[in-house]
Amino acid sequence: MDSIIASARTSPDDYDHSASEASGQKAGTPISSTTQSSTLKRDDSTSKDSSPKAKSPRTVVIVGGGKSAQDLSTYLATQNVDVTVVCNELDLFLASPKPLPGAIRQSRFLSVFWPTIDLKTRLDVEERSFKTYSIPEGSPLRNTASLFWDTRTGDDGVRRNDSFPGLASEGKIRIISPAYVTAFDGDSVALSTGERIEAASVIAATGFTSSWDDVFEEKDALDIGLTQVVSPESLEQYTWDYRSLSDPPKSGPSKSNSGGRLIASGLYKGLVPAKRITMRDFVVNGAIYSVNSGYVFEVCAHWISAYLLGEEMTLPTSSEDAVEHTIRQLAWMKRRYPRSSTWKNPSHASTITGFSLVILSLYPHVTY
Repeated sequence: MDSIIASARTSPDDYDHSASEASGQKAGTPISSTTQSSTLKRDDSTSKDSSPKAKSPRTVVIVGGGKSAQDLSTYLATQNVDVTVVCNELDLFLASPKPLPGAIRQSRFLSVFWPTIDLKTRLDVEERSFKTYSIPEGSPLRNTASLFWDTRTGDDGVRRNDSFPGLASEGKIRIISPAYVTAFDGDSVALSTGERIEAASVIAATGFTSSWDDVFEEKDALDIGLTQVVSPESLEQYTWDYRSLSDPPKSGPSKSNSGGRLIASGLYKGLVPAKRITMRDFVVNGAIYSVNSGYVFEVCAHWISAYLLGEEMTLPTSSEDAVEHTIRQLAWMKRRYPRSSTWKNPSHASTITGFSLVILSLYPHVTY
């Protein structure tokens, strides 16, 4: 295997090459996609085969089904590279015979305000997207994350033959799903399906780790209040018995410590470390998941200024009250979006808000 490329913030050090070493083979060097432009170099010594019979080309295996995985596989396929995508499920891609309104396509409106699991209206974009590309029942392209239980979507607009679903429909991108990689060795990857694929390279497009990890030691993030340790039992006191939330899918793994407790966001309403909310000395802007990010973050900037200046505001009376609010918010996000990374990644989003009503309630003395 020539290389293992880690997409997003997946650490190359996370990969276990024991299978390669046990077989006496040398595994390729793990490479992070954030630095691959300066790390990867073309090796002309292997670009030509002088033997009478050239070996059959091996595939590039991409592990993951999100936006990064889809974009990477699309690019490689258009470069005539044999590519295979392995994932438990794909992010849903939006597509329609005619372009959807920009207010829908270019926002998070669909996932935040999705009203029912089976939406029997002209906005049933999941089935419309499949029909746009004539994707048959049983196709792995239909194995996508539900907009009701998740917040991830891609936007393909109208049908294009050079898009991810277009290339996959034509067989130029192979998709193996649901499946996951169980082992690497020097020349192949083993899958949960029992299949083994010879791989020239493996790209792990498996998601982001917390941005705090690059800036703060875990202890410092906990001390500041960017993160907090939460026991799963403390979340059980909060329940929402909505019929629409019955029979949720299983949630994926979340960041936890050695004791099995969650490492969760410690930010009150996505802005202030709850444990130091009365100190007015530390704020964060950008850790809110919203249908209108530009407007929300602008309002946050004004709120932050007033907060740091010590202006009169409606705030919890104690850090304990603020911490309790963050735990309840975590319980809700985990209940509402069990498949989303918003509650699994402490720096991704500590809260979800529609527009900016939640934020404005913090600062009621300003007229908007």
